[in-house]
Amino acid sequence: MILRRLIKGLIGLVLTIILVVGGTILIVNAKYGINIISVAKSLGKLGGDVDVTTLAPKAPKEADYAPTMHVINDALAGFITYDEEEQKYSISSSASPLSKDLKLTDTQVCILINWILEGQEGSMNVNIAGKEVDLKEYDFKVVQIQFTEGAEGAINYNVVMSISLTKIKDKMNGFPFSLLKGKVPDTLYLSSTVSVLKTAGAFKYEVSSVSLALNNMTGDEVDKLFKLLNIFVGVGDVSTFNLSLGKSFVDALIGNADVSGLTYSLASSSGSNIADFTFEKVGETIYYVMKKSL
Repeated sequence: MILRRLIKGLIGLVLTIILVVGGTILIVNAKYGINIISVAKSLGKLGGDVDVTTLAPKAPKEADYAPTMHVINDALAGFITYDEEEQKYSISSSASPLSKDLKLTDTQVCILINWILEGQEGSMNVNIAGKEVDLKEYDFKVVQIQFTEGAEGAINYNVVMSISLTKIKDKMNGFPFSLLKGKVPDTLYLSSTVSVLKTAGAFKYEVSSVSLALNNMTGDEVDKLFKLLNIFVGVGDVSTFNLSLGKSFVDALIGNADVSGLTYSLASSSGSNIADFTFEKVGETIYYVMKKSL
């Protein structure tokens, strides 16, 4: 599935950053124009307690799951099923035509994305410090998707994801990783926000970077960290990285002729009547809409 292919390398890169950045701080000097003390203090925030309710106020609750299935199936009959014995939701491999426009809140989109991830067979491997790691064993999940109004008619699309690092920390016993163990948090939260602008034509859209946060590190702190990392491992600037990360989730939901995504894949299936997508604001709620053809 496109989401797995796009995010696994990005998450692997971020985890590698956490493991090696402490060592790079020890050898940077003033010629790079980076305040090492400032970066070191900021890194301390990675290991601090994270207030998840503040970081992800729109995180789905258990009570949101059944209504999400109902909303989806009301427009796309039989697309979501529930196994009472296993207490598990599943996505059908085929879909009926839309009976009406399918309108999903950001919370419902988050639930749908997690159902897609949970339904993927096999491992979700990334390379971390030279070792293959299966993200499924490290409780990788999408904690929140949140839509807010952006500039000039765009929608800001925020994704908060988390991964448990406790197993990785348990294996950090040899030099120099044992020295860096205290800087690695038990859980890594990445909060990526990108802007999505619907443009003329079916499944046409533009995505641009807005912001990236790592646990309690935000704004200028993350920017300085990436400047430091770019000197040693060539990760590029924070905007480029964030665009790649955030766009992967946008593409996974929408998609087009160039990159596979859920809505475009459904629209391309035999008998489909999905014509396009849009975002629609009703009152204070922004919906993602799969539009039925007229």
